[in-house]
Amino acid sequence: MKIILIKYGELTTKKDNRKVFINILYNNIKKALINYKVNIIKTRDRMYIETEENIDEVVDILKNIFGIHSIVVTTRVNTNTEEIEANVLKVAKNIEFNTFKVETTRSDKSFPIPSMDFPSSIGPLILR
Repeated sequence: MKIILIKYGELTTKKDNRKVFINILYNNIKKALINYKVNIIKTRDRMYIETEENIDEVVDILKNIFGIHSIVVTTRVNTNTEEIEANVLKVAKNIEFNTFKVETTRSDKSFPIPSMDFPSSIGPLILR
């Protein structure tokens, strides 16, 4: 399943009005994607849109919605190294590039490999 990560940008700096602005953005996205089978999850600082639909069409629609700071297409994986590595290779195989950089962050601090160490194990996989 593909997940589209929506970052709000300035909406999160609005203090007491934050919820109002996030709800307006949520409703605007919901209206724009009414013809698509999506599940929209909103949090305090991000929104996640889960879909099996044509991801490019959904992203093109989202690009025209005011209030979205950035759109990131992601893939959900379990927190085990083998599955992460397999998905990285699957994604990298479909992209042509001359250079690349691997950046990682861990929201789950119980994951055994530190964020600073994980790129050094993923990078060589992509190079091969």
